[in-house]
Amino acid sequence: MRLIASGKTDVGRQRDHNEDACLIDPDLGLYVVCDGMGGRAAGEVASQETVRFVQEFIREHQAVLLEYVKAPTSEQRSQVVQLVADAVRAACARVYELGQQDPAKRGMGTTIAMVLTVGEAAVIAHVGDSRVYLIRDNQAHQLTEDHSLVWNLLKAGKLTKEEAAQSPYANVITRSVGSKPTVEVDTLFIECMPHDRFLLCSDGFHNYLKEAEELVQLSAHLPLSHLVTTCIALAHEGGGRDNITVVTIQIDDVQRSGGEAGVPVTRKVEALKHIPLFSLCDAHELVKILNLVHVRSYEPGEVIIAEGTIGDDFFILLGGKVEVLKEDQLLLTLGPGAPFGETALLERAPRSATVRATEPSKVMFIPGSAFYALLEQEPALAVKLLRSFVLTLHQRLRVTSAELIAARGALASLSPEFHLPTS
Repeated sequence: MRLIASGKTDVGRQRDHNEDACLIDPDLGLYVVCDGMGGRAAGEVASQETVRFVQEFIREHQAVLLEYVKAPTSEQRSQVVQLVADAVRAACARVYELGQQDPAKRGMGTTIAMVLTVGEAAVIAHVGDSRVYLIRDNQAHQLTEDHSLVWNLLKAGKLTKEEAAQSPYANVITRSVGSKPTVEVDTLFIECMPHDRFLLCSDGFHNYLKEAEELVQLSAHLPLSHLVTTCIALAHEGGGRDNITVVTIQIDDVQRSGGEAGVPVTRKVEALKHIPLFSLCDAHELVKILNLVHVRSYEPGEVIIAEGTIGDDFFILLGGKVEVLKEDQLLLTLGPGAPFGETALLERAPRSATVRATEPSKVMFIPGSAFYALLEQEPALAVKLLRSFVLTLHQRLRVTSAELIAARGALASLSPEFHLPTS
């Protein structure tokens, strides 16, 4: 994967020292923004030590990244995501230890927003209210959710966006690196596309953004280095009340490797978009669903689903052909783009039919257990999917009713004395 990156940290207009820190390490593919807290010296130590320690941790475990590049399987992908989370947790323990050793620094901490590029993908990690945005296809998406009191109140519907902007608790964060011995780290795995732009920033910048879509206008036709300076200038124009840090990454080219990662992300996204269940999902939600996706190849004659077995996987055929059989009787043949097994997402019941490959086929599947775990974490996404399911069911009922009416008319024309029951 070819990319370029640019970044800068700025003291702002109202502070006399800078507690932010950032890192651009193209050799490791590591990009970090940290916003320290704890007062003069302590905040600076927390942010700088976190950046340094995360970099060292990733470098020491670089073999995990190389293994993923050689064999980008779901298991190796999980190990890379785990490595990123472990790096942040190890930095947390380190900063906490430093605070315990020096009473003047006790309680210091920092946020972190981090992108690690590996192979054709990027792993996002974050703690606190520094953010990562993705600009893709002329749309901007906030990939991280602030660990802050105001964000929690927004999600619960107890604050409007306007109220949140004026809240006296705007700077109260609920998680940080170093203020406690350990921390929960949010992670996200993203398969990159050419022309993707990631933007990492501290709240000294994003506090002046009304909507993520402003980033599309800011980045339009701007070289990456100009985007950074433009973002910092925007924060200065808004008052520059805090330190301002922005790091940007632009993906110029993505070369796919073999294995599970051999299917381009565009193909996976398009497959999901054409499934009625996911028709209402935005790009950010599709990224989260793609985190659950696995790809598997089948040879002619191989069974994908066996009638009567219990399973909760939902399948989408990416390439090839499969046949659907009931008691060894052919019901239909499916081609690329066709979903099957979706009822397993609704109930854990024996499979009603067998699905078997009739030619070399590539299948994308989502494990039901992982799917439900995501819905528990994302209630807004769950509501969207429920609405999509109801709309799909309603459409199917309309089609079925129309077919029954047509069948009734056809039978009546064949035999005027024939009448279907009305109830």
